[in-house]
Amino acid sequence: MKYTRLIIVERAVQVSALSKYNNKQTVFLSLTPETDLELTRKEFHYVNTLDFFKEKDHSFVVNRSHKILELIRSVYDISDDFVINESCKATSIFYLRSVIINYTLLMASIINNAFDYFKPLEIILATTDESYIYDNIAGHDNFLQEIVEQYCSYKDVKFRRVDYSDSKKKTTDIRSGQIKLLLHSFVFELQMLIFKLLYKKRKAVIGISTAYNMDRLVKEVADKIQNSVPLYITVSKKYIKNNILDLITGRKFFFLFIPNRFLFKKSKIEKRYQDFTNECRMVISKNTGLFCINGINLGESILKYFDDALFNEVKKIEYYNHFISRLLSSANIVTAFAPHCVGINAVLGANSKKYNIPAFIVSHGTLTKQNNDSKREMQEHSQSLIGDLFPYIAAQTKKQLDFLKDAGVDDSRVVNTGSLIYANIHMHNIENIKKRLYGKDNVDKKIILHTGTPSMTRFFEPFIFETQHEYVSNINDIIASLSEIFSVHLVVKIRTKHFPNMSVADIKSLFIDSNNSDIYMDGIFEEYLSTANLLVSYSSTTIEEALSMKVPVLQYDPNRSYQHIDGHVLCDHNYKVSPIYSVLDKKNLKCSLQFIINNHINLNNEDKLNWSEFSFNKNINKIINKFSRIQ
Repeated sequence: MKYTRLIIVERAVQVSALSKYNNKQTVFLSLTPETDLELTRKEFHYVNTLDFFKEKDHSFVVNRSHKILELIRSVYDISDDFVINESCKATSIFYLRSVIINYTLLMASIINNAFDYFKPLEIILATTDESYIYDNIAGHDNFLQEIVEQYCSYKDVKFRRVDYSDSKKKTTDIRSGQIKLLLHSFVFELQMLIFKLLYKKRKAVIGISTAYNMDRLVKEVADKIQNSVPLYITVSKKYIKNNILDLITGRKFFFLFIPNRFLFKKSKIEKRYQDFTNECRMVISKNTGLFCINGINLGESILKYFDDALFNEVKKIEYYNHFISRLLSSANIVTAFAPHCVGINAVLGANSKKYNIPAFIVSHGTLTKQNNDSKREMQEHSQSLIGDLFPYIAAQTKKQLDFLKDAGVDDSRVVNTGSLIYANIHMHNIENIKKRLYGKDNVDKKIILHTGTPSMTRFFEPFIFETQHEYVSNINDIIASLSEIFSVHLVVKIRTKHFPNMSVADIKSLFIDSNNSDIYMDGIFEEYLSTANLLVSYSSTTIEEALSMKVPVLQYDPNRSYQHIDGHVLCDHNYKVSPIYSVLDKKNLKCSLQFIINNHINLNNEDKLNWSEFSFNKNINKIINKFSRIQ
């Protein structure tokens, strides 16, 4: 059927404003699963990104993004101070890559492929001037509008913009916001004073936050050091509530707030940042071909981002640096830990070098050795997880160590610690845990656990993560393949943060119904893993967590032949028992799952397999040995 009108929809709240443009010659292009649901409810004809973003498009995004980032890295210089410059650079590149460059390349690919397929005479987009937030970075609908509008001009296609209003948008009282920030500044200075007075004779082990099991690691290390105290820089409101007694009694210390812009009337690096932006403008103008994609000028979007949201992040780095520098120079810091190398984490790493503190990156994300385009993407991904600012990197698994060697990381920085923050399961009371999590009807069934990490459109990382649509589609493939195998219970563990604008009920409705599977949102991952007889995933830290606990893994990718870790590829006439399997074709999924259930899970083959290549024995003492300041 010929469609003369293509309507692009990124958010569910836009659909109502577009309803009047729906007719038999209209097709909607849904960019997200939340939009799929709304269009389904309206009974509008739509397609989503599955058909318009394939393996070649992942490769295109990886390679073009890499070239652009290399060019920007070459001119990035906003300060003569190494600490502030390198911290700003790490943070800027992360957000620039995820929020602007990869998003633009993703949209350019999807829109162009959809246009080539439908050849519409008109493209419609609903936008608003109201801003909203993606991970503390302001985003605007009109950014997508700029992309689509430029594309339509390039293709000589009619473009129509439709206004809508987001009723869920929260308004902020500027005056009350300023009072709140001023109060935070006062509390921060009070906290610094208390820490200096009460803890000046004690050693401190820093955890940048309590997330990703960092609190467990910091406590383990602090317990081995006489007269020491765990010190956390950023904590959640829930953590404050649950640990206030420990704060009062001196068992740990944490900052309720960190300094804000009220401490910095004028940025010291504003002029240097503007000079850098001008340098970028010159570089972009000399390389127009690199920054133009299907008639879309990515260079202009980058420069706008530099002038707006990104400069705010740079100013945050400035006052984070002031705080961290004060803390490290005035306290007896033994060591410090961070789960990645962006924002305040990057500042901690750079300053730890400055003050000769043996600080560690303990990556919350998984890093594995890859080939071809996925290798390039993994290397870019690793910059935000480990970077080069921390003195030491904890290699928690042998696969991480392989990656670090392949990436050329100096051996002197790598410490083979074993699992420090990954899941730590204990094989007891499994029956009770299964009954509590899944109900008494599933206690005697084998548990197949699915976990994954889908990329949102505005935080897109090709190859190593699924798109949201790929994620949903792949899970549905697994549900369908297991629908008639009643000896198992499929547990799909989903984090709601991956679908931020959707209710729990909406998220569950994305997946097909089955009598032997269910979607789970709540609970502790370690408990789910402790019950699992098989983990199914595409790309996730949970793959290495499972392997380190001798839980077999099936990697499923029907689209791009990606293997997060080299596994035995199950296909016709090529079946054997292994710690880790891969299925790279949908037609092989059902028989592969049946083989694993019959020949691995039901026969309890774990003890007959070689698991040694996937993990080190945990060794906290290897960290202790790096403490040059312990007396």
